[in-house]
Amino acid sequence: MNIRLYAKKAIVIVLLIILVLIGIFFIKQRVDIKDKYIKKGEEYFYTLQLDDAIKTYETAEKKDKDNALWSAKISEVYVLKEEFDNADKYIDKALEKNDINGEAHAIILNNKFVMLKNKIASGAVSENEINEFVINSEEYLKKFPENKNMQEIMFSAYIINNNKEKAKKIIDDYNGKTAYDLCEKANMSFILGDLNNGLKLLNDAFKKDKNEIRVYEIVNDEYSRNKDVLNLILEALKSDEENSCYKMMLAKIYLNNNDLEKSYKLIESIENDKNFIIPEVLELNLEEIKGNKEKVNEICEKLLQKNPKSYVVNNLIASNYLKKNDIENASKYFKKSMNANNKYINNYITLAPSIWELKGEPDKALPYLYHSKYLEPYNSYVYVKSGEYSWYNLNNASYALDDLTFASIIDVNDIELKYKISKLYLENHNYEQAVKFLKECISKDSKNKEYFRTLGTTYIILNKNSEALNEINKAYQLDKNDILTINNLGCYYIIVQSDITKAKENFTKAFNLLKDTDDDYTRKTIKDNYNKIIRLKEQYDTGKENEVIKIPDFIMFY
Repeated sequence: MNIRLYAKKAIVIVLLIILVLIGIFFIKQRVDIKDKYIKKGEEYFYTLQLDDAIKTYETAEKKDKDNALWSAKISEVYVLKEEFDNADKYIDKALEKNDINGEAHAIILNNKFVMLKNKIASGAVSENEINEFVINSEEYLKKFPENKNMQEIMFSAYIINNNKEKAKKIIDDYNGKTAYDLCEKANMSFILGDLNNGLKLLNDAFKKDKNEIRVYEIVNDEYSRNKDVLNLILEALKSDEENSCYKMMLAKIYLNNNDLEKSYKLIESIENDKNFIIPEVLELNLEEIKGNKEKVNEICEKLLQKNPKSYVVNNLIASNYLKKNDIENASKYFKKSMNANNKYINNYITLAPSIWELKGEPDKALPYLYHSKYLEPYNSYVYVKSGEYSWYNLNNASYALDDLTFASIIDVNDIELKYKISKLYLENHNYEQAVKFLKECISKDSKNKEYFRTLGTTYIILNKNSEALNEINKAYQLDKNDILTINNLGCYYIIVQSDITKAKENFTKAFNLLKDTDDDYTRKTIKDNYNKIIRLKEQYDTGKENEVIKIPDFIMFY
């Protein structure tokens, strides 16, 4: 009897072992399929071989039929291709399949968010559409409450929907375990206007990893939006004078303000610690500003010897090679930085686009810029960088307007961003929209001469002459030595009033105020306008009665 019992137990144990082994086999097979096809599909995705990316994911789907990930990835490719009907079709297909860890749902949610964002930016979205997106998103998040990508997208949706309470709850629930996660959490706190919590979270991130570069980049980005953060850091340093985190935050801010002496003193005040690379990273930035190439190379070599696997160091080395037009080495160290941390946002919005631009294939930066918005959908700076790249490098005004407009919706207090949007409208001859944004800028900052000068120039183009003179004069009263405004006054008097004498007075004044430090375009434009008015005056003075004198084209500044 006992022998039979033991035999039965042995059979049961053997069967369990077999089942476990079969389970392990299938899990391993699924993991192997995922690793193989994700890697290949993303290679195609990031080189804009989008049809090949779709075929790769379709092949994976045949081998791994129940996995929602493949349809979600196919949908993502169609979103980049702007084939939104196909994107929707594969979203529906993915939702019918299994999603083990929420990865597919996060991609689906982002695909929907991108399509919604485009509508929001163009003003073609209804309140019902936004509310429907929020409701569906909340359902996804209930299924996968700790998925950070979904939390970040939801945070962005709540910001757009002006629901700050729910946005704050996302921050409270955010699954931040690493120093990088805490930095993202801090960034979201800053966006909600909670400077104290943002600074605290960055300090917490520093305690986990003092070499986490995002600690210093995020505080610097926030300073560019809100100068109050500087006083907070100074106050915090008073009560904790030896805090290296606060010192390096200040050093980073001072560097970007070109206050090199203050920055250098802070860098030098840090005790020599071979494991703390940030002082050397900031020293490298400082020497770059000074133009000291030998010192930059020396620091790069030292950093690479000490931290060859650091994503921060490899990013810096790649950037340094890029400045030397060494595409091969820039690409090599860029890949190393990506392998060390494939979430580092500056690899996507700065380094990758610069490499592809230097290669002469600027379009191939688009997948990186697209993915940057998946990594940090709440970060207005990411949309600004993407928009500017589309504007300056791809000459795509539509993409640029979508991104910049959406950035201004996320960060409603960024006046300079609205000014950029107004200039983009001007370049595209949409003058009425330009006027709208310029008036909004002036309503928030009535002391900025650029806003008045640009509005005055726009009114000249629109033949609203009295309004034009009024706005240009306001710019002149704010700065009577601004050569751009004085030049535009000259343009107004000759173009609108045909008053050669007043035009000559202003062009001459602008010409005499030129400095060697003025940029080449400004110097050339003002010199050309000055020479044109001198010749015109000579023609007028020596011309015969009733002689028709043709007025040449004069260039205005925005």
